[in-house]
Amino acid sequence: MQVLTLGPEGTFSHEATKRLFPKKKIAFGNTIDEVFYRLADKETLAAVVPLENTLSGFVEETITNLMKYDFSITGKTSLKISYHLAGTGNPEEAKILYAHPHAYKQCRRTLRKLCPAIKVIETSSNAHSALQLQAHQDPAIFALVSPFSLAHYSLPSVSEHVEDDPENTTYFYAIGKAPAKKTENDASAFLIFSEPLITLEKQIATLYQKKKAPLLH
Repeated sequence: MQVLTLGPEGTFSHEATKRLFPKKKIAFGNTIDEVFYRLADKETLAAVVPLENTLSGFVEETITNLMKYDFSITGKTSLKISYHLAGTGNPEEAKILYAHPHAYKQCRRTLRKLCPAIKVIETSSNAHSALQLQAHQDPAIFALVSPFSLAHYSLPSVSEHVEDDPENTTYFYAIGKAPAKKTENDASAFLIFSEPLITLEKQIATLYQKKKAPLLH
């Protein structure tokens, strides 16, 4: 059995999937919508998706699809979100930084000190940032990547743990068509860390009432 998650290789979702399914083959989708669609199409029996970040709030695309499809939540894990500045040159002389917009936002204060004159080019994921750096091989070009992505693509690091908030955490959930396993110690519940949009809050309440889903931290 293969497990589907948000790609490409080297994303936080990839790391979370390896933690939840260490012995399974992993396949990748380009979007969360695609991951749910392919799971519904029986291409795979399980998938791993991000549900919430303690700084950014709930992932609306995940909530919407959980309401749309009749899947069970079968597992969970969380990752502390850390970033490294990857590259080979002097950060003070950096000209270009490839970064996912959320990643840059979560490291902005630190990066202003390290490379004040840098131009940020947005990417669709931290893994894509790593791939851009790998393709250019220019000492004036850097990428903001996770430790997992750094190791996966064998990239050099010039500064580690450049995130502004070391407690930043993302929660990931395994979903599938098999019924969720319940235990006597299952204390599953929603715990909202941030103020979501009213529409998203209503979606979460509807989802919980509809499925009694074990969305927990």
